[in-house]
Amino acid sequence: MNMLNQNKFFKEEKLFKQASIIPLIFFIVLFNLAAMQANTQSNASLSKQPSNMIKVGLTDIPEKEEFNLEYLIKEKAYLKLLENDIIPYLQQKKIKSLTCFMSYAWGDSYHEYWVKRFSEMLHKAGIQVLLDRWAIKKGTVLAEFIKKIGEADWVVVVGTKLYLEKCNKRAENVRDKEPVVKFEAQLIEYLVGYSAQRGDKVIPILLEGTPEEGLPFMLRPKVFIDFSRGDYFEELLKLIRDLYDVDHRDKVFETFIERFKKYAAVAAANITEQERKEFQEKRAKEILKLDKEVSEEIDAYKKELLKKSTD
Repeated sequence: MNMLNQNKFFKEEKLFKQASIIPLIFFIVLFNLAAMQANTQSNASLSKQPSNMIKVGLTDIPEKEEFNLEYLIKEKAYLKLLENDIIPYLQQKKIKSLTCFMSYAWGDSYHEYWVKRFSEMLHKAGIQVLLDRWAIKKGTVLAEFIKKIGEADWVVVVGTKLYLEKCNKRAENVRDKEPVVKFEAQLIEYLVGYSAQRGDKVIPILLEGTPEEGLPFMLRPKVFIDFSRGDYFEELLKLIRDLYDVDHRDKVFETFIERFKKYAAVAAANITEQERKEFQEKRAKEILKLDKEVSEEIDAYKKELLKKSTD
């Protein structure tokens, strides 16, 4: 009887250790992040240099990147397909809403903008995206946000050269040596390494370069999505299918994707060079018009200040 009790004790002890290892690792990594963040903030005043750069005008804002006519037509088709077909179909199948943590690197304005737009497209599909620039406000405890990696239904890793550099702490620019990506990657590595079920919920996507150039080592064996080559919206629809765990043999969802592909092909074939040219000219005029309005407002404000100083 004592032997049976002893065996039972050892089994329970083993199960307890397995169940508690991931939370323990999360605690250690997040503790290190908090310490690193405090140290970074204490040194910020010493390393900060004044900037004399002032940007004014729409052309200097990366969020206003120019899109070609084909892209905008595809985007409209994508949004229409979501509203009229995909979301009603998912509701009909009673598929629950889900959360998706976005892990990416700051430091490249175009990549930051790409991630923001990408997150917006997922949000339109009914997915709650945990994006730092949406969730983190003044006073937010950064470690609490990063901890959501272990709580989210899915984790999407946006692979770029800068992401890998930050994971490996090899960024040349001092500003790019912040520890957030490094600690996010550590938590993701533990998910992949210690929990097969949770590890399968990590999806790497490649935005730049090769897997060896943009993805951490532990994610390279995983099947990834290459957004640097494939059709953006087609790959996006396939990702939405996987996030909602829709079977790849689902004929209805496959029909949605095929319909979009045909629409995109027809749309591209029916746009003339003259229409492309007119569209670009219209966009350029809008940008110049806004730049002019901003410049006029600044001039008026300067005159007002000068007038007050002479009174």
